[in-house]
Amino acid sequence: MKLRRPDRRGSFLVAFGVLYTLIGVSYLTAPPLPAAVKHLYLALRVLPLWAWGILWIVCGVAGAVVAVVDHVRFRRFDFVGAVLAPLLWGGTYILGQFTGDASQGRIAAAVYIALAVAVYIVSGLVDPADVIRRRPPRDN
Repeated sequence: MKLRRPDRRGSFLVAFGVLYTLIGVSYLTAPPLPAAVKHLYLALRVLPLWAWGILWIVCGVAGAVVAVVDHVRFRRFDFVGAVLAPLLWGGTYILGQFTGDASQGRIAAAVYIALAVAVYIVSGLVDPADVIRRRPPRDN
């Protein structure tokens, strides 16, 4: 396996990988605020906060690594973790709305779901450099 310089999609994935890793580290190191515990009640019933932190870190590191590893098998899964973590996290806030556990978690749910949607949209884009390389030469 060799490393490659990430294209724009890969750079986006590396940036989000760093962001997700920082989110995960914050869940491992800093105690949650009392208001956050109220909103995270449903998520914390599923997994303890440290486990959620590890999930965020694994998704972040995996996304960043896949973005620079030049192997076809890994390229199929490059954006899965980057969509999975915020989708699960936002989903717990949405479910908390229905159970009454996170009555004010609408904004947090919207932010995390928006992160997942943004990553999903970027995952479907074609890097401009790939298009330029594939374009046949123009006749003059």
